[in-house]
Amino acid sequence: MSESEVVETKGSNPLPYASHERYARARALMHKPIEAARIAGFSETSGASSKVERRRDVQARIAWLTRQPEETIAEKRMELEAYLWRALRYDPMIFWDGSRLRDWAEIDPDDRTLIEGLMFTEKGKPNLRVTSRLAAHIELRKMLGGDAPAKIAQTDPSGDHAAPLAPVINLSGRPEAA
Repeated sequence: MSESEVVETKGSNPLPYASHERYARARALMHKPIEAARIAGFSETSGASSKVERRRDVQARIAWLTRQPEETIAEKRMELEAYLWRALRYDPMIFWDGSRLRDWAEIDPDDRTLIEGLMFTEKGKPNLRVTSRLAAHIELRKMLGGDAPAKIAQTDPSGDHAAPLAPVINLSGRPEAA
């Protein structure tokens, strides 16, 4: 594709005003509108954040700056899933050498990511906190759809035919219309 054939998408070009561009970039980095306005150089009391935020060109620029191709999303999902599987299946002995905590240099860097904290007891013994297996299991079930509700059709006792609708009980005392 030559340079003359390049298709410009909405928001792909920098905004004409540098302050609007700084605002859009700050918003793309998840700053609140007031913080983004301050970063862009607007006065906090001017109301510029709401004025700039409503502009279509600024909205398009923020959307373009925060876009993520499908490949990136899939790659992040695979990385997250691999971490959760590692958290679910790790062997606690990878952190210990007998009754002593291993030296950090001896622990694989991927395994060190499982460590959430290290505290010491009053007697000076290490108390290592690692990623919860239960939490990893719950997140994996969510990712893989294991916690989705099962769709069960109501059937008669034989299982062959749809169950009849439950009769509606008229408690009003008024006669039912036929």
